[in-house]
Order: sequence, then C-alpha cells, then structure tokens
Amino acid sequence: MLWASALLCLMAGITGCNNAKQAKTASGNGQEKNMAASPQVLTFDSIGTEQSDSIVEVKLSVQYPVSGPQVLVDSIRRYIAETLIVDQQWANDRDSLLAIAARKGYSTMKEDRDEIIADGIMGLPPFYYSFNITKNCETDKYITMNCGYEEFRGGPHGSFIATATTIRKSDGKRMGWNMLTKTDTPEFRKLMIKGVRQYFEECGEKVESDEQLKDMLIIEGSVSNLPLPQAEPSLTPKGVAFCYQQYEIAAYAVGLPSFTISYADIRPYLTDEALELIEE
Repeated sequence: MLWASALLCLMAGITGCNNAKQAKTASGNGQEKNMAASPQVLTFDSIGTEQSDSIVEVKLSVQYPVSGPQVLVDSIRRYIAETLIVDQQWANDRDSLLAIAARKGYSTMKEDRDEIIADGIMGLPPFYYSFNITKNCETDKYITMNCGYEEFRGGPHGSFIATATTIRKSDGKRMGWNMLTKTDTPEFRKLMIKGVRQYFEECGEKVESDEQLKDMLIIEGSVSNLPLPQAEPSLTPKGVAFCYQQYEIAAYAVGLPSFTISYADIRPYLTDEALELIEE
C-alpha cells in the first residue's frame, strides 16, 4: 500500500522501545505473576468491531488500556475517544465507545454515498471507513500511540491518514509540537529537508540536489520553504518521527513522506520537557 512506508516509520523500533525496567520480570516465588498484576504496569486489550453491507464497510481496531496508572489510562482513553470522534463521556465505556464510533462512521459514509447517488452516479462500490489505533512504543517516561485512518468515498482511490501521539506518563500530558523549539530557523528546516530526501532515497529514488528534490514535491518556491507537517511529531527509540500526509507536500503516488530525525541531530531543538523524556 502507498501508506505502508509511513506506518513502518512510525512503528520503527517497536520491539526495542519498551524500557528494560518494564521488560524485566522476577523469577520464582510467584513474583512474575505479581508484577504482571501490578496496577502500575500499563496493560492493553485488543478490541474492535466491524459493520458492513453492500453500502458501507466500517472497521475499528483499538488497543484499549485496561489497567495502569489512572492518570495515564484516562489520558489514553480520552485520546482514543477523540480520535474516533466520540464524546469524551464514553471514553471509559469501551463497548459504547466502539458502538457509537461505528454507528457514526457508517451514518456519515452512507450520507455521502446517498448524495452522490442522488446526483445520478450509480454502480458505486461500498464506501469504506477504518480506524486502527495501536501502541507503538513505551518507556518508563512516555508512550507513543499510532493511528491509521483509511476511507473510500468514491473516486479513483481511497485516502489514508497516519498520525502518532506521544503521552507523558507522569501526568498524561500529550506531547507534540510542544516538544520542539526554533522550528522556524533555517537550520531546523535543513533537518526536515534531509529527512524528506532520505524518504525518497529509501523508496529507491536517487536525489542528488535540492533542485531535484523540489521537482519531486508540490510546494511553492525552493525546498527551503518546506512546510512543517500538519501531523504532530512523536518520540520513538531512534529519534523524533515526522509524517506528511497525502498531497501535503507531494503527489498521491509518493505516499506519505515520513522519517525520523535522530536525537543527536535534533537535540538542540528539543524543549526541556522533551529532553526529560528521552534522558536516562
């Protein structure tokens, strides 16, 4: 899929992200079982629902927090409800959360499809609406959640949005652009340009100059005018991840330009709050 590279970027290092302190379990005397049952260990349950017919297909898949520090569990549940476009009052009721989200998704897509049919366009395939919310990675200081949203509303192809959200464990605060400073400087933009170039090269394109890179993009002016992504950046084991959406800076066929800037390179642009999250 065109968006696969973006998801791979956002998921990079998932197996190595869990902090060693959380990964260790004691052996013997039932200590391992006691640690697993500890309310301070963040645990998830995979939940989901599907609703489909000849008109609309809806699919929701969520990793839902079931136990752990309450401030963190509540924050992640609110994030899930907000992402699924469901009122916050249902954040702690996972069955209702999914049911309402599926019902709203189905209704919205059916209304859009009915409007197109009313304009005289017949023979439409089912419209499609899908959310996939998963845990990307976790340390003892933060957790990063991923969301992939896919839809089809007629036309030559569907669309896909990939986002990630980092949540501070100590108080449940969401971290994004508030982790960075001096992002309007030429030096920071050079890091972003380097990341976009890296994306194209990993896709098999040879980029020898900024002028050549500019020809691959749909931005105004030179590559020095490269805008920041609309989606929030997120923390990963290897650095800060960025993801541009479809058509944001490049044609649909390019996919979702995404990359990770290493902590060594981006450190001068991290706020004190962000530095606290990545330091041992």
